Amino acid sequence: MRPRRGWILLEVIGSIFIITLLAGTLFLATRQDEKGLDRLSDSRAAARVAEGALTALQTGQSPAALDDGSHVSVRELSRPSDLPKMKWVQVSVLVGREQADLVGLVPVSSSAGAAHPAGGNP
Repeated sequence: MRPRRGWILLEVIGSIFIITLLAGTLFLATRQDEKGLDRLSDSRAAARVAEGALTALQTGQSPAALDDGSHVSVRELSRPSDLPKMKWVQVSVLVGREQADLVGLVPVSSSAGAAHPAGGNP
């Protein structure tokens, strides 16, 4: 019989190519998963900060200052409230590239209507 060295070398090269292709695909899938987790984390953080800011405004306080570089803005809405001494406001929070918006009633005396960087300090 004749030796078949050429076929073995071709199979080895093909196997290395397939393994490299699979490793690259796995790496890209893992990277996309990390990006998705980062976006989800920022989205959840923005919702938490917006809830905290609206709760603070509802209790007559100003939103707490944050060190993470998020931006909180509070805007008074034109819709009148049916409750006396209350007004509608929209709280918008930007964390990373994700934004969360909440609308709620706050006392008229609260400091709504201005944009406050880093969580609410003017």
